[in-house]
Amino acid sequence: MTVMQLTKSFSILLIALSFSQNLLAQCLDYSQMVVYTSASSHSMYSTLREEQGFSVSGNVEEGDETDYVVYQFSDELSIVNSIKISSDLSDEGDPVIHERLSNGNYVLAGYSRINNARFLKIVCFNESEVLWQKELEGNLEIARALQALDTGGVLLVGSSNTDTNGASDAFAIEFDQDGNVLWKRGFGSSDNEHFYAAEISFDGLCLAGGNNKTYTGTHRPVLATLDGMGNLVDYNLYTGSGLSIFSTITKHDDTYFVGGYVSQGGSIRGIIVSLDLNFDVL
Repeated sequence: MTVMQLTKSFSILLIALSFSQNLLAQCLDYSQMVVYTSASSHSMYSTLREEQGFSVSGNVEEGDETDYVVYQFSDELSIVNSIKISSDLSDEGDPVIHERLSNGNYVLAGYSRINNARFLKIVCFNESEVLWQKELEGNLEIARALQALDTGGVLLVGSSNTDTNGASDAFAIEFDQDGNVLWKRGFGSSDNEHFYAAEISFDGLCLAGGNNKTYTGTHRPVLATLDGMGNLVDYNLYTGSGLSIFSTITKHDDTYFVGGYVSQGGSIRGIIVSLDLNFDVL
């Protein structure tokens, strides 16, 4: 594999979102929509608020090549910069997620395809160069969420079929600011476990949200607490009906807010739950 090169271009893009029809339906006036067009095929997954404006990450397909891409926007939805990360591999992911470290560098996670194998991939870069990259061999490991840490590193959570007890297990990995893996933990039982969200608790522990699926078909939302070495401190299971998932976590004024959805009987509904400092439902 050749050394990855990071290039800038000020090309415009087509953001092809699976929910575009729903988005259009919510706009009373098409002047509220901003559409970017390009001959290339883009898939965008992750949005991050910046000091000024915001950034969106995903991948771009140009011919037989698939690369990671990050677009930086102003608050007025104008593209102010685009950063493409190229390699001789097929760098993709569903989703592709990104976060900003405490030192201002970006970190992005997805996966790379090498022949028929798929490798979990994480890349750290700034606006001019790739600083480090890691490819972790596994079995269908999917990156779901990144959380910047006060130590300068980053927490990565997701799901995996590697060394699982059930069909799939959740995992969490901490990288330091130089890309070294400090610890990697798998969390699973005879059920199926997935992590979709990451946050830091009010007392400095790592939080991971997701779901647990039993072999009887019961899905329950999960919020796990991990210590500084990735050891499981607490594993909270909440009542769920149908398919219930926690997919995002945030905190404010001694309260945690977790969001997700419930799918039951052909109907999908969004959910928001507030939790106290002991992770009990308010």
